[in-house]
Amino acid sequence: MPDRSTTAARRHHEDTAEDGYFAFLAQGKYVLLTTDRPKGAPVSVRVPGIVDGDRAYVRVRSRSDADKHLRQGKLVQVAACDGLGLVSYGMPRYATPRPVPAEDAERVAGQLSATYPSRWGFLHRGQDCYQLLVPYGPA
Repeated sequence: MPDRSTTAARRHHEDTAEDGYFAFLAQGKYVLLTTDRPKGAPVSVRVPGIVDGDRAYVRVRSRSDADKHLRQGKLVQVAACDGLGLVSYGMPRYATPRPVPAEDAERVAGQLSATYPSRWGFLHRGQDCYQLLVPYGPA
């Protein structure tokens, strides 16, 4: 019987070596972000997100429930989804969120604004950006 842990590790290594852990997020228009409520019930929200090489970034409104959950840095589930957040593409994966470092914040905000433009620029002001990290292993 094959050792499942080595098979899973090999599959993870192949996924990250070929096209990045978060490359599948480019299949959809948005990112479906699933967090847990304090009592354990999962909550999903559609957020704008981009994939930049082997890293992924999402933007959420400041002081929203999603922002509060992401600020805690707990494990979240991400999947590519359509514009309404009703159809997800591919298997969801887990990620660890962290606020975007100050030196990258302006660049990431610019990329997100270019990908998800709005008619009114002031709509992007009250929003926070988060970097999604692979939950096991170096960033």
